[in-house]
Amino acid sequence: MSAEIAWSIIRNNSCHLVKRNGITLNRDPKNLRNKNSFKYSHVNKKTITVASAGKGLSVATKTKVAEKKPSKGYATSIITKGGNRRILKSVRNLAINSRPDLKNDALARASRLLEIQQAKPAKVNKHRAKRLQK
Repeated sequence: MSAEIAWSIIRNNSCHLVKRNGITLNRDPKNLRNKNSFKYSHVNKKTITVASAGKGLSVATKTKVAEKKPSKGYATSIITKGGNRRILKSVRNLAINSRPDLKNDALARASRLLEIQQAKPAKVNKHRAKRLQK
């Protein structure tokens, strides 16, 4: 089945759809921008997915086998070594090789995931802590 036919079927009938205030969004984990459009959907011949994996990121790209064997259709790279800049450079290179038009979206998702992974703990109010100890 071609990607266009698959998209026309699932465009309005998907479990990942969210319709609010006249806007249709998509919660599909393989959708980089969460927009309900063919460009960002996973039914394209080439897609890229960025997800959190431990202290790094996993970047999955769709392979040529994906049409005939969907379970073996993604090549996953787990990037954990190096700092954030090195991880983002790897994501950028993988995005350029698979979908150059989604490079900025993949970098935005990756940088946000790295920011969440390195979140600082909440500050404790010293005055309140002293009061609670008494």
